[in-house]
Amino acid sequence: MYGGEELIGRIAIVGDNGTGKSTLLNLITGALQPTEGSINRHGQLKLAKYSQHSADQLPYDRSPVEHLQIEYGTKFPEKDIQFWRAQVGRFGITGSHQTNPIGQLSDGLRNRLVPSFTNIHYRS
Repeated sequence: MYGGEELIGRIAIVGDNGTGKSTLLNLITGALQPTEGSINRHGQLKLAKYSQHSADQLPYDRSPVEHLQIEYGTKFPEKDIQFWRAQVGRFGITGSHQTNPIGQLSDGLRNRLVPSFTNIHYRS
């Protein structure tokens, strides 16, 4: 959850297998249509879905900062390297971890990258 530009909270949906977590998220995102009732979304709603397999999709040959610059530099052409480092740093990726190839990072650090990339993707 965001208050202006700042992250003020997160919501996690957890539960046993087969209890409808993915179905609920697919209904919220519009990937599924309800068989009964309706789904109403706020006009300014922005969603990001993080899967436990999302980190497997990262470009292992790029650094986190390099990946952000390549993926989002066109959207934010005025931003310098310090901006990109700050985006990754907000999620606990600091120092040389920001500029080393993603493939050299631990699983824990790679899993922190996905939300940082999602965060920049949904910024206005």
